[in-house]
Order: sequence, then C-alpha cells, then structure tokens
Amino acid sequence: MIIRTNKLTSVAGIIAVTLSWGAESASISSPVLMENRADHTAAISANEGNTELFFMVEQLAHEVVTLRGLVEELQHTVSVLQKQNRERYIDVDRRIQELSGSVPKRSGVAPVGGSVSSDGKMAADSFPAAGITRLSPNQIPFPEPGAQERRAYEAAYNLVKEKSFDDAIDALHGFIERYPDGNLAGNAYYWLGEVYLAADKLEQAKAAFTVVVNKFPNHRKTADAYYKLGAVYLKLGKKNKALVYLDKVISRFAETSASRLASKLKKESF
Repeated sequence: MIIRTNKLTSVAGIIAVTLSWGAESASISSPVLMENRADHTAAISANEGNTELFFMVEQLAHEVVTLRGLVEELQHTVSVLQKQNRERYIDVDRRIQELSGSVPKRSGVAPVGGSVSSDGKMAADSFPAAGITRLSPNQIPFPEPGAQERRAYEAAYNLVKEKSFDDAIDALHGFIERYPDGNLAGNAYYWLGEVYLAADKLEQAKAAFTVVVNKFPNHRKTADAYYKLGAVYLKLGKKNKALVYLDKVISRFAETSASRLASKLKKESF
C-alpha cells in the first residue's frame, strides 16, 4: 500500500514537471511565433507597396511620354506659325514697296548691295571686293531701325538660328537690298558671312565680313568680323593675310572676346 502510494506520487510529480516544462516552452515559443508572423506580414506589406510603386512609376513614365508628344506638337505648331508670320511680313513689305515705288538711294553713300538678279534677289557672288573704299564714321548713317526693318531683320536672323541656311541667305540678301544703310545692315552682313562660312563658301564669307570691317568700322560686330576674316584666310591657306587681321583684332579690340579668340588662333596656327 505504501509502495503504491509512492508510485502514484512519483507519477504525479513527473506529470507536474512535464506540464511545467510544456508551459515554459509555450511561453518561450509564443513570442518567436508572433515575431515570425509579424515579419511575414511586413514582407507581404512591403511586396504590396513595391507593386504599387511600380505601377505608379509606370503611370508616370506614360504621362511623361504623353507630355513629350504634346511638347513636340506645340513646337511644330509654333514653328509653322513663325514661318507663316515671316512670309506675311515679307509679303506686306513687298506690297508696300510696290505701292510706294522704288526707294530712293541716299546720295553720297556707295551702294553695298551688289547686283540684283531678275527675280529680285541679290546674286550670291555680288559682294564688293576686299579692296572696298573705307568710309569715315561720320559718313555712315546709323538711324534707329523702324518697325518694318526690325521685323525683316528678325525674320532673317531666325532663319540663321534655325540653321535654314539657304533661306537665311535669301532673306539676308533681301534685307540688305531694302535697308543698305540701316542700323541693322552691319548685323545682316555679319550673319551673312557666318552663314556662308558654315556652308564652307569661303569667298562669299570673306566678302561679307570685308563689308563689315570697311563700311561699318565702328559697328559692334566689327571686331568679330576681323577675327572671322583671319579664320577665313587661314582656311584659304593665306597665312600672311590671316595674320594681318588677327593682329588687328588683338591691337584694336583688346579685352574683347574676339581679341582672345584671335590670340588663341594665332598661337595655334603660327
């Protein structure tokens, strides 16, 4: 009887220890399980967030493409409108010239436009030669440009900026023909030289730049024209002539960008 009681007591003790260990294990493992579940939930949320972000990026990319297309369409529309405006200005100016008759030339000022072809455009090779007579500053009128003159110049200059060189040459020749002594004539000759230089038409470029330095000696583009003449003569293989013009820029127009460019070109070429 005593032995049975002891056995029961031992069994009860074992059960108690087992239950105690299980409870302790449960108390230890529960936080781990909860942490794993939390990590899993966070991973799911992160995946959902990444998916949402991906779709947002895709949507933004689509909107960017759409906006880019709209911008290109607007740019094309603006270009068309600008071209129409240029044509309208030129047409109006031509009609005014036809109604008012030929514009009288100023006395005492040598013509600088060269010959005019039958279609009303100046010949590309009709510039004065490099030995053109130099006029004194008080012989060169620089009136403020009128509205028509400025519009015609801006139309030609816009063609230069757009690199429509053939159209720019025609427009600049037309401008010089109509306003040979205007305040913007020097600019027109200079940009005509730049366009010819870009087209590798060196003789025409030389002629245009020569008009600037000879007819407009005090013009704001004169220093640049001297530098460009030096560059053109270098391209033509006439280094002695190029050196003359580069030295003129350096000595007469010191502390200008043209002078610095001339010094650099001289150092590289001589």
